[in-house]
Amino acid sequence: MSSSIARRIVWTFTTVVVPGPVAAQQTVELPTRDRVLRERPAAVFTVGVVEGEESEMFSGIRSIAFDTADNMYVLDGQNTRVVVFDSKGSFVRQFGKKGGGPGELQAPLGMDIAADGTVVISDIANRGFVVFRPDGEYVRNVTFDEDIGFPIAVEADASGDMIGRSIARPRPDRGTSDAGVSPIFRQSLETEEVHTIYRVPVTPPRVTQTGGGNRVASISMEPIFGPRPSFGVLPTGFAIHHDTEYAIRILDDAGRHVRTLSRDFEPRRVTEKDQETWREQRSQEMASGGGPTVIMARRSPAGASTSVGGSNPMTFDVGPVPFADYMAVVTSIRTDPQGRIWVQRRNEDGKAEGPIDLVTADGRYIGTLPRQPMPLAVSASGFAAWVVTDDELGVERVVVRRLPATWR
Repeated sequence: MSSSIARRIVWTFTTVVVPGPVAAQQTVELPTRDRVLRERPAAVFTVGVVEGEESEMFSGIRSIAFDTADNMYVLDGQNTRVVVFDSKGSFVRQFGKKGGGPGELQAPLGMDIAADGTVVISDIANRGFVVFRPDGEYVRNVTFDEDIGFPIAVEADASGDMIGRSIARPRPDRGTSDAGVSPIFRQSLETEEVHTIYRVPVTPPRVTQTGGGNRVASISMEPIFGPRPSFGVLPTGFAIHHDTEYAIRILDDAGRHVRTLSRDFEPRRVTEKDQETWREQRSQEMASGGGPTVIMARRSPAGASTSVGGSNPMTFDVGPVPFADYMAVVTSIRTDPQGRIWVQRRNEDGKAEGPIDLVTADGRYIGTLPRQPMPLAVSASGFAAWVVTDDELGVERVVVRRLPATWR
């Protein structure tokens, strides 16, 4: 990347992103050459069928989490439920159902399990976190802070607080709140207090008012091939990425930036061919029922309501699709209980699922996995879960494998 681009990124970070005083920072340069990790994880079990037991018929898996006993919790989005399997893949229980009453779900987007086993689900239509005991008994709802917006990704930290990243909430009365920033926040489930840890600059969503101003559609439209903000909770602190370059920012528990992990990969320019290929693939997805994430907010004399959908029967004039000038090197990151950071790099052909680097927060490079999808969850004992979708039948399966000891 040119020096002018690099200077612009640094300037944005120091003047816009960092909350409060700038802490002492260091940059750790990871090795340039990949050390490929060729040992493969061992198969443990697979769940998910075309026809059969209801517990294994998934539709729209949104999140997966493991508890300390390696029980696996699957957030089955379209079926608005959580399905629990033990460490051998046997069905244990399920809880949650469609609705807006106590213990019911409407538009669940994320889930995690606190250290004490409490299950927390982020449900934007219920406008809060829905809290369950480990056995599935409903506890209560914790309302989202309106100024924070809608959490689209959540994780529990060691204290049991929820760490999340939000997008601006569509407001029929006043548009969006702080739409150019996606806050990463901490919310206590006990006191419901909310503190912003970090503020990620994002492209403001496009907002369309319909129905005489009573409904607002908010359509997230980050530039294609550009950076997608992602974060993960570490045993102490957080890992965050939101740059075109390879730059994993390590924060302490207070949200102070203490270290950046970097690798010397040059972002490549987005070509006309890249754009055309993307359009063709997107047309195929739309033809098969896919679509942009649309969040609808409705305000009437009876109150306010919110809904979410991947495709929507309404037509929105969102204008031309924006493309980034350069392809972001990193497409997503994830952390695990062992303190590793999984860094998914963009593949050479421009697709998001490329090689995965395994690194630690202090800058130790473990190695690189060949091109593959990112696991949705990793347990403390070394189980990892991937969602695999059958291309012909569209059946979702969860594949659980044990990670090799050498990946440490």
